[in-house]
Amino acid sequence: MPDVVRAKRRFPIQTQIILTVVAKLAVALGIPEQALLNVLFEEYLTAMIQTVATKKLLPKIKVIVDMNNLPSLEALIVSRLEQTPLVNIVVSHEAVPQADFYISDIEIAGLKNATPFIWSHYPDENEFNKFLEKATDLTVHRMTATD
Repeated sequence: MPDVVRAKRRFPIQTQIILTVVAKLAVALGIPEQALLNVLFEEYLTAMIQTVATKKLLPKIKVIVDMNNLPSLEALIVSRLEQTPLVNIVVSHEAVPQADFYISDIEIAGLKNATPFIWSHYPDENEFNKFLEKATDLTVHRMTATD
């Protein structure tokens, strides 16, 4: 039996797409949905994560990374952001008014609409996961918005 709850936490958009596909296949094939889910879920999810580019699937989340006093830390953070398969992160090094988040070692006054993450050190798993949760929530909101 697949761990759908865990998959939803780690890959919410991809998981929902797979659940929708499996539900429609079950109806079309006349097979119980749970039986089909047990057989196909992990394989479909893995294939989707590996083959469907995040940039094509998910809305852009704009993140400003500007570590004024810590340029080496900035490079490490950008590298980590670019490696996450959970969110379509677009990194900018300059203040842009449409930014969703900013990560800096100091507070940036002109970015009132962007959610701040002030890190003066390399973020531990807890800190980075808090950022990913916010970014994932925004992704889900944008994917499910009806306006």
